[in-house]
Amino acid sequence: MTERDPVRPILGFLTFALLYFVGTNLAVPIVRFLGGEMAANTVTPLLVAAITNALLFAMFEQKGLTSAGLDWES
Repeated sequence: MTERDPVRPILGFLTFALLYFVGTNLAVPIVRFLGGEMAANTVTPLLVAAITNALLFAMFEQKGLTSAGLDWES
């Protein structure tokens, strides 16, 4: 049995937090312009979290990109 890496979950969390923070700050003005204040408060966190989660899943998971839904030739 292999030993679990203790740094990997912390690194994943910090990467998610950084990408979520940057993505939210970039997307809020665009969504606010296109959809108003309510859309910026509700749609932006969901959209940014889904994109960030898919990217981190592809980066930190040992499997291929097919399990993350990022395979273009299905």
